[in-house]
Amino acid sequence: MTPPGDPLEDRLSRWARGLRPPERAAVTALLEERTLLARQDFCRLVVSEDQEAGTAWCDWALLCQNLYRDAIGVGDRAFLELVLSLACHHRTNLGSRLADLSPEHLAIILRAIAGAAGGHPIIAGPRL
Repeated sequence: MTPPGDPLEDRLSRWARGLRPPERAAVTALLEERTLLARQDFCRLVVSEDQEAGTAWCDWALLCQNLYRDAIGVGDRAFLELVLSLACHHRTNLGSRLADLSPEHLAIILRAIAGAAGGHPIIAGPRL
């Protein structure tokens, strides 16, 4: 059994190891972004946990249902739509969402796309 004090990030990382590459890339993007998972209000919208077993996983259907709540701003919503498009069959228009991303979110998404394709990790730096 996993110790109850395991951080959420560790539990999600363990869960993601068994996923197919696109979904694993989506989880990695959420973990790399850090600020959303640090918010309890957001965690309730995407993370499901079994406290007794010490496990956690992303509930993509739950996030889809809650994506348009007021607690999620435009930039975060654009990021999450792209994360969902990697994780499951969520459709989003890449071109229309890119303009709403912060430079940090854009870099994370670019790395996630490369990871989902099975490619080598890339370094996405500032825009030229």
